[in-house]
Amino acid sequence: MRATFGTEGWGFESLRAYHFLESRRGSNWSLFVVASAIVLVRCLPPVPTEAPPRQTATPPGSIAFVPRQAWNRTQGAGLGRPGPNGRCSRERGAARILPHNGERFREGTGMFETRITKLFNIKYPIICGGMMWLGRAELVAAVANAGGLGFITASTFPTLGELRAEIRKARDLTDKPIGLNINLFPAARPQPIEEWVRIAVEEKVEVVESSGRSPEKIVEPLHEGGVKLMHKVAGARFARTAERLGCDAVAVVGFECGGHPGLDTVTTLVMVPLAVDAVKIPVVAAGGFADGRGLVAALALGADAVLMGTRFMATKECRGHAGWKQHLVEAGEGDTNYVMRTLGNPNRVAKNPLTDKVLAMEARGTTIEELLPLIGGRSNVAFDDGNVEEGFAPLGQSVGMIHDVPTVKELIDRMVEDAEAARDRIARAIPEKVAR
Repeated sequence: MRATFGTEGWGFESLRAYHFLESRRGSNWSLFVVASAIVLVRCLPPVPTEAPPRQTATPPGSIAFVPRQAWNRTQGAGLGRPGPNGRCSRERGAARILPHNGERFREGTGMFETRITKLFNIKYPIICGGMMWLGRAELVAAVANAGGLGFITASTFPTLGELRAEIRKARDLTDKPIGLNINLFPAARPQPIEEWVRIAVEEKVEVVESSGRSPEKIVEPLHEGGVKLMHKVAGARFARTAERLGCDAVAVVGFECGGHPGLDTVTTLVMVPLAVDAVKIPVVAAGGFADGRGLVAALALGADAVLMGTRFMATKECRGHAGWKQHLVEAGEGDTNYVMRTLGNPNRVAKNPLTDKVLAMEARGTTIEELLPLIGGRSNVAFDDGNVEEGFAPLGQSVGMIHDVPTVKELIDRMVEDAEAARDRIARAIPEKVAR
């Protein structure tokens, strides 16, 4: 049952075990991809009346907050070195936030730029990953309208017509870029991957997020149709493969993430810089992110955006049951279980009597056949009915940072403010030139 490529980086998407369950129970299985999402600072220093003096060259991979007028005058300029307006942008490597003049940034005077915001044409480097059952038009459009990027999950819909209708519904709700999640896991029932790709091209979806097996067969048709591809993995070695196959970006998940954190128990803090050093394409950090502080941390590690799933579940536009969302508000960072690793199919899910029993069965030794009656058909019990005690629901450790259920716009705006405050702390702590 183990996939041959990128088997350890899928967030909340459908589980390989679930495909196995489909064949045994006939249920419509899948889990959803997490993801993480990503923001940035919206307020910048007052735009100077004259071009600022040329700055010292910014190290590759640095981040600059750019006055809007200067950015407009320098679009298309080469990356990595300051232009005549003092503009710096990023190529690769560790990111840093350029210190400012100490004044509070005025809203509307500047913008944030990373390779992901440029590649996907979004305002903030914040992504809501594809979530099975939950990644629908209302949520995706709300993320887009707030400046981020969200993904409709193709395998949620039983027919191609319903998928196409959902994409068009999202188009009616936003004129911003949207994405489509395509699951590449092996399944008992044939998955219409080629048809999903065709729909993405015909509906002019800007970005596809894939995970599971190798995306090799979908890279060329997507690119020929003008669609960009971000593949999700759980390790630097998988990121290198994605780059070699022609993916435009790669999302890397750490051990903290909900759904599939991977067989290697490596945290995001370690996973992201390893991936950044391994590839030249943009890296999106996922697993453990819920606010603007995490966004700034991801950029400092060299990522070009963050992807969130657990945090976006607790928003008003997400279709999950109110009881499930209340559980997200009340739960702590320790209220998850890391299960099914002994079966080669690790999952991070909500802690409850059901998942505690799964852990106990694994401790004494168990099989997937023995677990089927226990976990089969349980993923939607929490999402649809709010029954947290009996559900097998993906949940990341970032749940400990969820304290309310805002709108998507409120969440992203707050992340921007958090990122600004974090940048101010960094500017005070680290001088522009460190005395040696």
